Amino acid sequence: MTAVKIQGTFKKDEREYNGLESIGDELINSPLVRHVVVAVIETVTYEVNVRDGGTKTPKVRLVSVEPLQGDAAVHATKLRDEAYHERTGQIAPPPTLFDGDQAEPPPGPEGDPTAGPWPGDQGYPGEVAAGLVEPEAPPVRQGKRR
Repeated sequence: MTAVKIQGTFKKDEREYNGLESIGDELINSPLVRHVVVAVIETVTYEVNVRDGGTKTPKVRLVSVEPLQGDAAVHATKLRDEAYHERTGQIAPPPTLFDGDQAEPPPGPEGDPTAGPWPGDQGYPGEVAAGLVEPEAPPVRQGKRR
């Protein structure tokens, strides 16, 4: 897998394509809340590391970015989760308490909205925090000894 660097600023004459400005106050007032966005990128350059045999690292920039809310955010999150699964073979992690109302996870087996689709799921994070379900103790991971 190739590392990718992201250039995250818009030039003055491109600010109209920075939809994040429309939620700027929310980003300041609720800095822990995550937001679903749709973005378009383009490659601006790449670096070549001659010391390791010529590994190329691309650098991309945002061409446009728009925040999504409601049904659009839910749909985009589902698309993202499907793409993540297609790329990695893994199930995307469940939302955190910081995801707020921006996107809901897909319903669990047979449409049960209280059962997440993740292995060992104990309900949505908000249900655990609210005491609606008891969290399981996390599994103990055995590391290699050196």
